[in-house]
Amino acid sequence: MRHITVMFTAVCGWPTHATCNSLRGSKNAEYTIIGVDCNPYDTAKNYVDHLYKVPRYYEAGYCDEILAICLKHGVEIVIPLISEEINVLREHGTMFGAHGIRFPWTDSDGLFGIANDKKRCQDFLEQRGMFVFPKNVMFNPDTATKDLESLGYPHKSVVLKLRDGCGGVGFKVLNNEKAIAVAKAGGREARANPYITIDQFRDIASTNPERYMIQEYMTGTEMSTLCLVDHGRTVYSPSHENYAMQYATTTYCELVDCPEATEIVTEANRLLKLNGNIGYDFKRDEDGKLKLLEINPRISATVSLAVKAGLNIVEYGVFQGLGLPFPEDIVPLYGMRLQRVYGTLYSYKGEAYGT
Repeated sequence: MRHITVMFTAVCGWPTHATCNSLRGSKNAEYTIIGVDCNPYDTAKNYVDHLYKVPRYYEAGYCDEILAICLKHGVEIVIPLISEEINVLREHGTMFGAHGIRFPWTDSDGLFGIANDKKRCQDFLEQRGMFVFPKNVMFNPDTATKDLESLGYPHKSVVLKLRDGCGGVGFKVLNNEKAIAVAKAGGREARANPYITIDQFRDIASTNPERYMIQEYMTGTEMSTLCLVDHGRTVYSPSHENYAMQYATTTYCELVDCPEATEIVTEANRLLKLNGNIGYDFKRDEDGKLKLLEINPRISATVSLAVKAGLNIVEYGVFQGLGLPFPEDIVPLYGMRLQRVYGTLYSYKGEAYGT
């Protein structure tokens, strides 16, 4: 049986153990899993074989440290689990490639970077006839009032979001009444408050205006699609309807076969020539039509749902990245549901101590 050493970055996010465990018990290969994080916790040793603290992705020495750990353990492929790390790793691709270390993407024409930027991605796809995004504009302090009105504010809520963020980082909903009401409330409402006032909106966006965009707020349900793509060709694309979310992470969802989502992701993957595990996030408008919120060119946090349903696109993504064959005819068990409630990991004197 083939042995593969894989590294996952940002490995201490709370849904991550299910992603890593997708490789455990494989009948196709044996795995050594290296985990790195800027703020690691010992309990992660329950699901990785070796755990290391590394600098944050924007700090000096990040890629050098990642490479040193890869060489120490003979890592064959590095899989980032948050979008922010992708660009810096791409910039050092030649350095890793010189040692035979791969990433789960190809980037010969630079299109991968477009997918990782919400606004560039929208412009790229719309220039090629794909009008699947909600109405949005880049934040401009000089035209902000007019732009907000064009999106229906103040009669409708408006979203402020980072063009290159993930996991809900930087996501806020501009709604004066709700922002004030939640600020006065205690308990859970105040803890997970996404609402901001118009003054807060201007303060946040003006700190780094080129990174922010404003978008119409849609009240419909959310859906995500978990893709495995082979050089622009969509191999798998199961979706899940999201029934509950917490801190921008799905906590209750159901795996479904959605032809509407599959049609969108198949064409976008083709145009962007994407490769590997790709996540798409959608939201339905008031007419129930899917609108594309973003493309995450990485493994999604809910990928374990597809794995549980019989489609291990975590492992197949590793195989695809290493140029190894994998099956392309598996039909997952649609109707499988994922529900995150409480899970507990233990450690003792710095070592894993079970679940």
